[in-house]
Amino acid sequence: IKKILSNGQFYFSSSSHSSNLSQNTQSRFSPRSKSISSSKSSSSSSSASASSKFSWNSFILIGLLNFRSGLSERSMAEFDDQNFIIHIIQGYISDNYQLKLPIRSNSTSSHSATTPSNNYRDEDEEFERSRLMTLIKVEMSLKSRLASNRAGTRFNTRGIDDDGNVANFVETETLIKIILTNQSPSPNKIISFVQLRGSVPLFFEHNNSNTQTLINLTRDKTATRLSFKKHFEQIFKDHQQVMILNLLNQSRDYERVLSEAFYDQIRSDGNEDDHGQAGIDYKPGGDDQIFFEVDNCHDRQAGQEQPVVLNRQQGVFRTNCLDCLDRTNVIQEMLSRIQLESILLKKFNKYLSKNINAENKNSFNLFFDQLWHYHRALWADNGDVLSKIYAGTGALNTSFTRGGKQTIGGILSNATKSVSRIYNSNFIDKSKQTSIDLLLGNLNRQRPVKVFDPIRSIKNKLMNKRESEYSSSIDIKIWVGTYNLNGSSPPQSSPNNDFDESDKYYLNDHQNDYELLNWLIPFPDFEPDVMALGFQEIVKLSPQQIMITDPEKKKRWEKTIMMKLDQSNDEKKKKNDYIILRSEQLVGTALILIVKSNLISSIRSVEGKTKKTGLRGMTGNKGAVGIRLQIYDTSFCFVTAHFEAGQSNEVYRDEDFETIVNGLEFLKGKRIDDHDNVIWAGDFNYRINRNNFDVRSLIGEGGNGGESKEDNKLLRRMEFGYVFKDYLEGPIRFKPTYKYDIGTDSYDSSEKMRIPAWTDRILFKGKDLTLLKYSRSELKFSDHRPVYGVFSSKVKIIDKLKKDLIRSEVLNDDEVIRVREEFLNGFQAGLFNSSSNNSFFF
Repeated sequence: IKKILSNGQFYFSSSSHSSNLSQNTQSRFSPRSKSISSSKSSSSSSSASASSKFSWNSFILIGLLNFRSGLSERSMAEFDDQNFIIHIIQGYISDNYQLKLPIRSNSTSSHSATTPSNNYRDEDEEFERSRLMTLIKVEMSLKSRLASNRAGTRFNTRGIDDDGNVANFVETETLIKIILTNQSPSPNKIISFVQLRGSVPLFFEHNNSNTQTLINLTRDKTATRLSFKKHFEQIFKDHQQVMILNLLNQSRDYERVLSEAFYDQIRSDGNEDDHGQAGIDYKPGGDDQIFFEVDNCHDRQAGQEQPVVLNRQQGVFRTNCLDCLDRTNVIQEMLSRIQLESILLKKFNKYLSKNINAENKNSFNLFFDQLWHYHRALWADNGDVLSKIYAGTGALNTSFTRGGKQTIGGILSNATKSVSRIYNSNFIDKSKQTSIDLLLGNLNRQRPVKVFDPIRSIKNKLMNKRESEYSSSIDIKIWVGTYNLNGSSPPQSSPNNDFDESDKYYLNDHQNDYELLNWLIPFPDFEPDVMALGFQEIVKLSPQQIMITDPEKKKRWEKTIMMKLDQSNDEKKKKNDYIILRSEQLVGTALILIVKSNLISSIRSVEGKTKKTGLRGMTGNKGAVGIRLQIYDTSFCFVTAHFEAGQSNEVYRDEDFETIVNGLEFLKGKRIDDHDNVIWAGDFNYRINRNNFDVRSLIGEGGNGGESKEDNKLLRRMEFGYVFKDYLEGPIRFKPTYKYDIGTDSYDSSEKMRIPAWTDRILFKGKDLTLLKYSRSELKFSDHRPVYGVFSSKVKIIDKLKKDLIRSEVLNDDEVIRVREEFLNGFQAGLFNSSSNNSFFF
């Protein structure tokens, strides 16, 4: 953290007038009036706005902000006057660059003919002032603020989150101050032009291996739509129009996939524009101004200096490429120059038009040459800083931004930076991401700095007492299934599926298609809200497949499953559709999470991760896939796993479990056991502790083959605390699920004659999680039988608006006020008497 904070990319201001650098110039002006808010109210609002997306120390300030919220209005104002709360931003703030443009009168003769001798400097300066009609001073600066809501490094933080925040979201503001001298009063104008950049607002992951670059869209269009809308709604709060400039390269397959999904999402909202692929006017509007202008001249009516808003920026450009670094910076520099050139020409022409002469023309041309030279330098520096934050190196194409052309040196520099980025992504970025999450308070079980607050315990007590007023719960149904497919394909009777010749056991067996639906919907009128399907050996575990994950089989199964669910809905005239929220695959192990479409708006924080355990963690033929999510205010984690095989390898299976529990880590350090509810479903490969003859005899007699706990090796390991501590499993009232002759009801008749076993299991733990049904289905195109579990879970719902209202009422509770006043009186007394008793109350 110390290294990150000392990198020269963080800024703060302690002045009361501009203590919150997380706000741009335009935001500091009241949107409902044409004047700037008072410094006192501005300071107070600055202190309160710790939720600003551009503030990087909001987590550190939580204790102070909570303390501040419990103060009376008078005490709050006194607290703010001391500047205890100062926001820091990360990004780039340039120095002010000053230029002067002298405009001379046509009525005066040339300087060369009338300039006095150099011995008379005072007379010379006086002579020049007499010739000068107007002197225009221009100050230019650039400010970029990087959002903290979805912050991180290049390959660890991509796309959008459930709140509509995108990675590498930057607000860049070009500021121009124009001062007209030799006029009374001396007026000046401040011009601000704001642009945005940010990752493509889709759920995707970017895998940049040594062999290929892959873009993986982790949610479909329907599941993405709500977050996509939230993102643009946030922008629309500040800008009435958004012009999207999409710079993704259409010639690269992986960028084209992302670009097409981006446009598809825009079209689904009915806001498509026909201006081409480089830019889409997401919300078409009129001819409003696209810059912001303030006149700082004296308000003659008020008799004092009062800034007045002349124009307010109504639209904004939102630019993106894949990383929102190099290409984006080049285009934003061009847009900034075009806009400033238009504004300045308009401002200066009224002075030049009355005094057209060669000297003024030369001054004018020289002025703009210098201005654009510095403008390019500012944007090149800006690009380098933002690139170092996100990718660890300076920006590519910096030489083009600085000089307007690409050079051999620039090409070599780009190659060096590209190699450095590869190194950073493989060896540096993961630890840097952890440090960023630690700074922002994103890590699991992280707690803010505690500030002594005398009313905290009372507030918490009163809030807990009134919890029922702002929270409630609903019941949801969850279906979880696990199936070792032995590399088989979906049933033939599902149309549009291709089949391997090895699928001979069921090519003509339509019974499997019927049983597939019975597995997914085990009893009539059953409508689960959430479905988690765990597959093992979804592909044949050949040496080639172990090295590279092939997603095609998973896609075919997804398509078949969704068709069966649609078929069930049609047959029973159900109104609720299902969508695939997230799916993840590790070689042969796959997990597919399906939810009702009407639940999408209540789901957030969806992540998928994998963990290899094959060959002690080197290969993915064995391992686990986990998907986490939050439904309303209750978190869930689903895990499917494939443990070590073999009749007597319990110790290795125990080690697989420990490796997965401790090593399968989601973003921000969250692990499997850090969730309210956890459900495992997989081929755990634990066997029955009996000989083959006894097991088969018991099954033949109508039993399960191992009714006692002593016979069940998994339950024995759980009893000793080796695996699945604190987990539960429903009573097993079905026959062993392994191993069958494919396509039959007969257990293994091969030479090996494997002992039947319950290798396929479902275990769970959680608050208010109840198992309703635990059974198996009779699908016969694998040597396993699928297992399913049906659960009921209570999901907590917190009404945040009502909670905030109740919190405000609690702060005005008589008991809270009494304790607060006693504390403040004692604090002031201790402060004023500290010189005599050497004590300090705080």
